[in-house]
Amino acid sequence: MLLIFSFAGPSVFAQSELRKVLDEIGTNNPSLNSGQYYMEAKQLEFRTGNTPDDLIVNYVFLKGAQGAGNQTEILVAQAFDFPTVYAKRKQLADAQSAQTEHEFEAIKSNVMQEATKVCFELVYLHKEQRLLEEQKVRTAKVLQQFEERLKNGDGTKLDVGKARLQLLDVNRSLAENEVSISGAQATLLKLNGGNQISFEDTIYQTLNMPPLDTLLEEWQSEDPIAHMLQQQSAVSEKQIALSKSMWLPKLEAGYRHVSGFGQSFNGVHTGISVPIWENRNTVKLRKAEQQYSLAKADAYSSDKSQQVKMLYDRHVILKATLEEYVNTLAEFRNTELLQASLELGHINATEYFMEMNYYVDTFNNQLRIEQEYHTLVAELLKYRL
Repeated sequence: MLLIFSFAGPSVFAQSELRKVLDEIGTNNPSLNSGQYYMEAKQLEFRTGNTPDDLIVNYVFLKGAQGAGNQTEILVAQAFDFPTVYAKRKQLADAQSAQTEHEFEAIKSNVMQEATKVCFELVYLHKEQRLLEEQKVRTAKVLQQFEERLKNGDGTKLDVGKARLQLLDVNRSLAENEVSISGAQATLLKLNGGNQISFEDTIYQTLNMPPLDTLLEEWQSEDPIAHMLQQQSAVSEKQIALSKSMWLPKLEAGYRHVSGFGQSFNGVHTGISVPIWENRNTVKLRKAEQQYSLAKADAYSSDKSQQVKMLYDRHVILKATLEEYVNTLAEFRNTELLQASLELGHINATEYFMEMNYYVDTFNNQLRIEQEYHTLVAELLKYRL
């Protein structure tokens, strides 16, 4: 039971250790760094092009017949959309930029959740390592006792062989566990962009689970994917407004100079372009896209609510199961009793190892359920990490 209580230290240590890892990964993760550059590039792209057309400068030289003289013409003109179009484009760019921010937050949330799962896997593996190390110490002690009995003529080679096989099995489990720890640490290293990082904690971060209704409200208000889908509807609305404004005429104004035949003319150049065919059906298209965005956002919200409810119910079951394991193992802490029974000859080696393995397997099941429970809680409360 020393193992059980040694894993129940103050949660503040787990919080600080996990927070440190998440903050470091948030700084060094390649996906987040590239996503940041992508977001900035897209925001610049959205704001590009909301300017008048380039200035037009035309020069025409007409050579006349002999004696008639030549004619020249100079035109400097500027074409531009109706003024309200530029305001609509800016509003659309602002809405699209906000959407890219939500996309980046969704990427960040996934990276942080993956890192949290890896850290909680390491908590489990470190706890299992302690359990296996203590089992190794006990088994080595039993093997030594059997070997001494054999030397004194009070033991059997069969008992020694069983103890050696048991120790071999524990060593194999320890080696496999160390490989698993190395693999999880390698995953953290990858998430941290190859920068050295480690997580040695044996304590889970503890978070208070709110009622289901509060949890659903939190997801609706914090979920970046939901915000991204809702923002897509806002983008479609701005696109509709822009498409309507594009039906306004384009304007052109400038200066025209004509000279020839001994005369010179200077004047104002004006023009208007009426969009009859260019924007046909664009408003209908944008409205259809908006309806699709609204339907997609509603479907996501409904599916996510059902998923959260299922995870919440699963969390309730895991919590009750974990409490049963803890209470049962606290009531039947039989390792010392088994050791004493073996030394007194009340049980043989086979019975001792069977009972000890059963106890270790049960305790390991508790550790695995504990990991699953805290991982599930972290997923439900991912926006509080």
